Amino acid sequence: MQLSGGSDAKTQAVVPGVSTARLQKRAALATVSMQGALLVFRDGHQEEISGYTISGGVLYANADYYSSASWNRAIQVSSLNVPETIASNHSRGVAFRLPGSPNEVIVGP
Repeated sequence: MQLSGGSDAKTQAVVPGVSTARLQKRAALATVSMQGALLVFRDGHQEEISGYTISGGVLYANADYYSSASWNRAIQVSSLNVPETIASNHSRGVAFRLPGSPNEVIVGP
């Protein structure tokens, strides 16, 4: 790998065979995928979660064991404003899906 840059330019990595636009697109995708999913509840409050699994009508969100004494939190999908949750995540570029059938399990970001 070579480094290049002008006197006022930021130092940039030059990778043979990979365009700058392609590298920028990868960086943007990595940033989007690092965002958590935004949950919008029926009572109006919102929470961002970093990872989740949906099974049997329950969303299991990753929790901080040291602050909540639990590795996971169970959230009933029925407590969410589902259309608003999907729309909010879509506008942020985060894929948020619900199971399409009773036997489907969804694992999120």
